[in-house]
Amino acid sequence: MILMELLDRIVNFQLSRKAKEAIKVALAFTICYLIALKVGWLSPFWAGFTVGQVAMFANGQSLHKGALRLTSLIPAIIVATFIFVVAAQDRWLFASLGSTWVMIAIYLMIRDQQHDYMWQVAGFVVLIFLTSHYTSSADIFQQMASRFLDAALGITTYTLVTVLIWPDSNIITLKKICINLTEIQTKIFTLLASPKDSLEDKNTIRESIKQEIQLINGLKLAFFAKGSETYDVQEAAGYWKEFYNLSIQSGDSFSRLNNSELGLRDIDIYRLIPDIEHYRKIILQRFKRAGDILENGAQEFKEEKLSLSINETYLASLTLFYSI
Repeated sequence: MILMELLDRIVNFQLSRKAKEAIKVALAFTICYLIALKVGWLSPFWAGFTVGQVAMFANGQSLHKGALRLTSLIPAIIVATFIFVVAAQDRWLFASLGSTWVMIAIYLMIRDQQHDYMWQVAGFVVLIFLTSHYTSSADIFQQMASRFLDAALGITTYTLVTVLIWPDSNIITLKKICINLTEIQTKIFTLLASPKDSLEDKNTIRESIKQEIQLINGLKLAFFAKGSETYDVQEAAGYWKEFYNLSIQSGDSFSRLNNSELGLRDIDIYRLIPDIEHYRKIILQRFKRAGDILENGAQEFKEEKLSLSINETYLASLTLFYSI
């Protein structure tokens, strides 16, 4: 009996996710370090260091961060070479140009948040190049070329190991975020379509909009930093991007509608748009159907265009509104 239980555990034994990640990082580190030593590159430890750096991030972001790290070396090498050429003999100009590049890199980190890691690496790599000891221009070129090759080797090796050994997908995370986002958008639309004057309802709408923004940011991170690396997500990349863009548009519309509450307070919206209640019901049905599709898979449905009839006579009587 004990022997059978032991055999059953051996047969059904599975490594934990943490153990798998540790094995993949160790394997990639060993492979790239041995290759760098074999070909006799100047600084083989940079290849292993790169593997450790990209593997520090949560699974799924690693490959994205690795690609950004590799891309960042291109502007870093160009800027460092320019500073060496222009200011190698002038320490104040040398320091000024180096400080200026760091300032530019920090600005780009804040401005371009989708590629902030790339500019972060580009900033400190230039400082690494500038503060290293070089004896000739040939030495400078060799060091920079070696650094680029080591980083490329580390990123490529880790990518291949991650893709070929125990590949992982975040499709479940993406679906969960989208389902939650659809639910919160349904809640916001319901509250806005049936406005109440109580402070509690207003606070509920405000908090729901904050949750919507957080979920949209989470969807952006899940897709652009993680999902684009997995085949099952990349296969439908266009649809995920379209869902993300439509979610942003819906969020903007909800925010504008919520902010325009005071301006619409004195307008009889049901008189202005007689079919608004029918329109509201159809939109809620579509939100519900979207959630069902995300949770249960594709469904057949007939797409119908909605058009709202406007009471032109009542609209004309709203002189201030009409003049706009």
